Amino acid sequence: MDKRTATLALTGKIREFYRPQAVINSTHQANLIKNSLAYCQVGNATRIEASYLDKAYNETSFDRKAEPGANYLFVEHNEYERYAVVSSFAIIGEEESNLLRNMLYKDVQQNLILAMGSLGIENYLSLYEKYSDNSLENLLDDYSFYLKLKNSLSDLLYARSPCSNSEFEKYFGEKVSKINKKLEGMPISGVSGWGDGGVFKSAVQEVVSGIERSPVLGKVLGMLPEFLNFVFTIKYEDQDIMMNKKILGSFSERLDYTGIMLREYSSGKYFEEYWPCLGPKKQAKVINSIKGVKERRLDHDSFLWAQGFKDVTLDHLNLYKDSAHKFIEYFCNRVSIEDKKTIIRDIMNCDFTNEEVIKWFNDNETDLVREVGLNG
Repeated sequence: MDKRTATLALTGKIREFYRPQAVINSTHQANLIKNSLAYCQVGNATRIEASYLDKAYNETSFDRKAEPGANYLFVEHNEYERYAVVSSFAIIGEEESNLLRNMLYKDVQQNLILAMGSLGIENYLSLYEKYSDNSLENLLDDYSFYLKLKNSLSDLLYARSPCSNSEFEKYFGEKVSKINKKLEGMPISGVSGWGDGGVFKSAVQEVVSGIERSPVLGKVLGMLPEFLNFVFTIKYEDQDIMMNKKILGSFSERLDYTGIMLREYSSGKYFEEYWPCLGPKKQAKVINSIKGVKERRLDHDSFLWAQGFKDVTLDHLNLYKDSAHKFIEYFCNRVSIEDKKTIIRDIMNCDFTNEEVIKWFNDNETDLVREVGLNG
């Protein structure tokens, strides 16, 4: 597929979801062209007269002047004669490449796959297929093995080379014989294992380089960190939550785990399921980030408080202890039944008793109190 056809196919897809961007600054226009993978002008330049120009600038939109398939509009403004010349461009740069990779990960039309290949844009199609059919684990094992080898260069072998087989086995958690067997089964060439003379830094560097050069593993492993973050951002029906938990538990150092957990806290579904996947230090870091969220999630705050994070403020508990009147008003203003159940559950687990509130619950919310009590 030629570059122009590929570019227009991909920018046409982008236009289905995003408006074209108007670019007035000439330096920015030049940089977009200079840094692009591919670009082409679409149609002829058009002149905008003063009356439309004022309206267009006020709306910050020139959409109706964009040619089909164009994702950029270059505007050259002549202030003295009160007109502008607008040119439509289809441009694929780094931003568009990332956008397309994130958009086109499943059920993609063949012409778009060919177009991405023609422009050298990597895609997540094969990785997502493995992720969705539960065959990603073998690749994750290889990735974990590669990371351990790479980390050993700085963690273990930086000060001494060779190290003994027993030292390497202790660091790696595997027998050297088993490591050698795994190397034999990996699609890398020109790599030998380790014998009885110890493990040399140069030999480990050779293996790491061999994996990175491998046409089978190298490219895929290079894309994995971005892909592992990506799977937490796609729509829930396309996610495998059990696999996500494994990924979060094993590769959190390679993930934006605070960003993942903040999204789940604010608008997601699996905050509490993901929480045990993180160790204490990472949990503490997430807590510090969550403290800055203005729109609180009562259910998640209650969960965290119950996990021992008492510095997470639960407004309803403070109200319960300080003012029966304000607490009852707060409770009555909760729309969600689940929020009300959470509040009642927290009150039941509180080491303080507000007799006035308890009496109000017994008089007004008997069924809900009984339901929470029966369900624990």
